Amino acid sequence: NPNPNPNPNPNPNRNPNLNPNANPSPSPNLNTMPRSRQLLLGLLGIVLGTATGLLAHYGFGLSGAGSKCLGIAVLLVTYWVTEPLPIGVTSLLPIILLPLFGVVPGSEVSAPYFSDAMLIFFGSFLLAVAVEEHNLHRRLALLLLRKLGGGRSRLTG
Repeated sequence: NPNPNPNPNPNPNRNPNLNPNANPSPSPNLNTMPRSRQLLLGLLGIVLGTATGLLAHYGFGLSGAGSKCLGIAVLLVTYWVTEPLPIGVTSLLPIILLPLFGVVPGSEVSAPYFSDAMLIFFGSFLLAVAVEEHNLHRRLALLLLRKLGGGRSRLTG
């Protein structure tokens, strides 16, 4: 009597989903926008930022640093809304753009990015990505279900 299953589970009581290699989930591609559209939206942000900076400087008499800062802000808002770059990359652009255009020194721009609170957030996000990448959240949930059983009364208290 041949076994219909070519890979029998040696331990039928063990949940196969606890095996991290049993069902690896591929990393999702979050950016599904065509590359040509990304480039177009990126150029749109640059044009809007430049136009706003020039209009603020020549049309409304804003100072040089103020008009540059306003132009950079419009560029960043456009990038956050249209996402030609990932939001994380866009959030780091002020570290490069503000000193590059002489609005403020790099040390003043980068100080808030490296405060204690921001480093705690950064570490927490890194841990969350690692937990999700290795399905630790699923493993812990399945382990709890295995230990507690599947009864509704045992899970809800």
